Amino acid sequence: MGRHPVPEISCIICSEPLDLRIDLSADENGKAVHSQCYVNRLVLESSQQNVSEKTFDILADPRPEIGAGGVAA
Repeated sequence: MGRHPVPEISCIICSEPLDLRIDLSADENGKAVHSQCYVNRLVLESSQQNVSEKTFDILADPRPEIGAGGVAA
């Protein structure tokens, strides 16, 4: 009996093919991903969120910080 060809599945993040014998990860939407691609994306999103939160905090309080000698920092 012949084997059926396995369809190629690509990582939703990098678009490279997955090796289904070792790449068994999925993102939060159930899409196939390389584990390292997913970790890299989470780290990047986390750092971008931290920058966005800091920017929002600065914009929400536009008063300049007063340093030593009464000069705006």
